[in-house]
Amino acid sequence: MINNKSLMAFELKKDPIRWDIFLHKVLNGNTFLTKSGEDILILKENDHLIRSLQMKDPLSYKESFRRGVLCNNLSGISQIISSPSILCKTHEFGGKSSSHSIRAQNKQILHLSEAIKKARGEADFITLILKSGKSIQVFDIVENKKANEKADAFFVDKEHNVVSRVSLKYADSPDQMQQWGGISKMLSHDEVKSFINLSKGIQSQGDFLKMSISCSELKEYSVFGGGNDNVDLVIASRSNGLTHVSDIIWTINGSVFERENPPRDGWEPALVARYGRGRGGRIGLKDARVGIFTTGYRQSLT
Repeated sequence: MINNKSLMAFELKKDPIRWDIFLHKVLNGNTFLTKSGEDILILKENDHLIRSLQMKDPLSYKESFRRGVLCNNLSGISQIISSPSILCKTHEFGGKSSSHSIRAQNKQILHLSEAIKKARGEADFITLILKSGKSIQVFDIVENKKANEKADAFFVDKEHNVVSRVSLKYADSPDQMQQWGGISKMLSHDEVKSFINLSKGIQSQGDFLKMSISCSELKEYSVFGGGNDNVDLVIASRSNGLTHVSDIIWTINGSVFERENPPRDGWEPALVARYGRGRGGRIGLKDARVGIFTTGYRQSLT
């Protein structure tokens, strides 16, 4: 048995977005993890359950399972489940391994997917125009379920081939955004080593240090990653929608960055150190958290 929480009605009630996430997974044929470790598909033919999720109605949700919810396992064998207690509350619902940022990213993915489907209608794709002038043809956006990767999601075509790797930041302005990334993979870089040495002065609550980055390669790596751990686009937004340009051509709302259009105007990366009790021991510091944030994050540049 895995994951100690289930998708009971009282768990969905804690955050209204959970009803939408559940509905989105059903309508898009995404799997649910069961307590036994099996992946199952809850079929779209469960009309009563669909209505319950749309209404966000706990009593109706419970009644749907009492009536029996039709599912298939990945071998196509049908089964009926009579209680949501067998369904794990996985991280996308704010489960055991979740954090605020993961829940925010799931909202972004959900809202972008809904916007794409509405814009696309019965067509096979819409065209997204980027600030660099490049365009990509997109059928949907899906979550990247691999842990510890730079990409939070993928724009995909109708066959679910990846057409663009996407990092999501839940922020409308640079001061709202958390870090671009950590420094664990950059410890040999001269600027990072120098900054860590300066950060030894971080010793008490309120201590703060921020410095701009000179190396363009370090800036690019911190935002877009490198090698297999890279992204093509960064979308910083809380509205997570699309703006119609013409016909099936759309732009993405918010601040969108690509290698041809890197972060600027406060979004560009900077080295930051701040007091954090018990942090920094692995890099020779005491009570200091070091990372790469935006230049617009908190206090002014040193």
